[in-house]
Amino acid sequence: RTPAEKAIDQATDIRGTVKEPTDPLGEFSIKEIIEAAEKGDKASWKRLRIITKKLQAAQGNPQALQKMANESKFMRGVKIQNEIFINSILSGPETHAVNIMSTALNTLARPLENTLGSVSRQGFDQMQAMRGGKELYYLMSSISDSLKAAKQAFQIEDNIVNPGAMIQEADRFQIRMEGNGNLANIVNGLGTIIRLPGRFLLAEDEFFKQLNFRAYVKASAWEDGMRKGLQGADLQKHIQEQFDGTIEIVNKNSMANIKDKSVIDLYDKAQKYAAETTFTADLPEDSLGAAIQGVSRHPFGRVVLPFVRTPVNIFKAQVRRTPGVNMALKEYRQALRSADPSVAAKARGEMYLGGAIWSIAGATAFSINDPMSELAITGGGPSDFNMLNQKRATGWQPYSFRFLLKDGDGNVKMGKDGKPRYKYVSFRRLDPWASFLMMAADAAAITGGLSKQDRDDFGVAASVALGRNITNKTYLQGITELADLLGKPQFFQNWLARRAAATVNPFSALGRSVKRNVTSDKEILDKKTRAGDDNFVWLRKFYNELATTIPGYSGGLRPMRNFITGSIIEYPVGFGPDNMSVLNPIKETNSINNNVLTTLDDIGARITQPSDELSLGRLPSGQAIGSGIELTYDEHLDLIEETAFVKINGQTMVRDLHNRIQQKDFQALMKSVRGELIEQNNMDIEVQAQQANRDLAEDILRDIVNKYKKAGKQIWLSKNPERKKEYLQLQATIRQEANNDILEGFQQLN
Repeated sequence: RTPAEKAIDQATDIRGTVKEPTDPLGEFSIKEIIEAAEKGDKASWKRLRIITKKLQAAQGNPQALQKMANESKFMRGVKIQNEIFINSILSGPETHAVNIMSTALNTLARPLENTLGSVSRQGFDQMQAMRGGKELYYLMSSISDSLKAAKQAFQIEDNIVNPGAMIQEADRFQIRMEGNGNLANIVNGLGTIIRLPGRFLLAEDEFFKQLNFRAYVKASAWEDGMRKGLQGADLQKHIQEQFDGTIEIVNKNSMANIKDKSVIDLYDKAQKYAAETTFTADLPEDSLGAAIQGVSRHPFGRVVLPFVRTPVNIFKAQVRRTPGVNMALKEYRQALRSADPSVAAKARGEMYLGGAIWSIAGATAFSINDPMSELAITGGGPSDFNMLNQKRATGWQPYSFRFLLKDGDGNVKMGKDGKPRYKYVSFRRLDPWASFLMMAADAAAITGGLSKQDRDDFGVAASVALGRNITNKTYLQGITELADLLGKPQFFQNWLARRAAATVNPFSALGRSVKRNVTSDKEILDKKTRAGDDNFVWLRKFYNELATTIPGYSGGLRPMRNFITGSIIEYPVGFGPDNMSVLNPIKETNSINNNVLTTLDDIGARITQPSDELSLGRLPSGQAIGSGIELTYDEHLDLIEETAFVKINGQTMVRDLHNRIQQKDFQALMKSVRGELIEQNNMDIEVQAQQANRDLAEDILRDIVNKYKKAGKQIWLSKNPERKKEYLQLQATIRQEANNDILEGFQQLN
């Protein structure tokens, strides 16, 4: 099929495009059709095939075809941009690894849930317990055939099982041109290359659809045969006949020759099961998800909602496995009461397995308070951006398993800060399973920061955790970005720059993955725009975003640096072998155990790096005097380096902070800050003292930091004499204005 034919095939699957269809074939005459058939050359046959496709499509879905025929060039351009952007997102190897792992886990979980659900109030259903084992067996035996089907789906760029429920919902085949000329070949070839990430995703989806479809058909046929009393060869014959019938429907995409109604029913159930397991099931027409999906079908809706069906199904999978909450889901209640024993068993199994995961997640989450716990899980960390980065500087990683490190003799490894050493392994992208862990970890962390009254009401912590969990989802990026744009219009330029960079580089996600994991430029580049970019702010932001997608190219951007230690900040590496890091969405870090960074984190100190504006001083109230001097990109990064490496009395900032932390009076403060002095009989007094001592410790360390900030500024000014002259002149002007104001005040008094 040509790209034009594929676009027509897809168009006939679109629902609800226009209400009043008109004839979409007005552009063709009978004469054109006859001439195309009579010529018989390749170009004419292609033309005839397209005409035939449109004739067939007009019978199947003329509304969609009419919309496609009358589409404006502008709207077509929006669709082309959407196609490039979506494939740009999908070009990252980590995205495909996430899709494979999440769907594989769900595929294995469903037979287990069938077995778990064999236990109910009515007793133990041995048939359903065995069916779960049979499904697992048939999954394993179907791998080879499923791989062949996935290969075929990749080649034809379409799903074979249930093509109407694709993981990629947006309009495809928009980058196309009819004809056989060089330009048409170039355009169609470019479209084929750009769609490669989507084709790989489609093939992955087809593999798991085939796997689940085949396993469900055979397991259902086995159960049906067992209930009919079939055994041995008769049972195997029944399973094979049922399987052959359903596969014939798949291969021919037609039920015309199928006379057995049970085969048709089995086919429908297997399609539904495969779609549910791969998170591609159709959304109920009267649901909120379907309403959102309706918005996303419009090209402009697709700009901010590139994916809808899969995210909603992933969220529903989490809800179905949350005891109590799942009863609010209509389709879950229906499954629980289903007359089909396997459907009801799976619904019960979802509740049992989900309850177990929630229990384990909760216990593991609260283990974070035990520094010697073998395993704990971390939450999302502080909402304050500076404090989050400060915490990350210790080696800590959000939404991760925290493993206690031990040596070969089984002894706990201790760091220079006197604390145990840890390895953090991220789990945040393994949905829907990660959601249980993320919400439990956030609830545990939030509960610890609430007042006693709110802490007793776990619903407060749970609601906050749910909110954070939703906004941290990668697949909800479009919705959260839209919310940011509506609430903070100043972020529009950032969003537009990212979107433009992903369009200019259609493999931007792949470029980022290679840049972070393969080439030597693994540092996190500073993309912030500063003074000197006036009137070109958007272009600079676009240029910076584009530079982060091209391996080996920095575009003049410099790496971010910790202004306290002076060390360059790098991306975390993939868990496991280094040569697989580019494919690995599971990131790992090790605790650094730097005494200064650990102490700042323990205190929760809000210590910020030098500003990109040289202030002219502050009033006693702390308010800055005047607007100061705005620094350019390189000037600001130079100032940060000077601050980190400047020496006072032969010591850098990090060494000075370390020495102060080691002193006895400060260590006494830290015992109170860490809660080591709190006992049952002095709890109220010590809790109040804990906060007071935390503030005192923060003030002590901030004074040292400010001292080095001032010294770093003086060094920077000495190396930039022109800027120093400008700075001193501005200071003199401000002083003169202040003196004039004072004199004017005295004159008014007189």
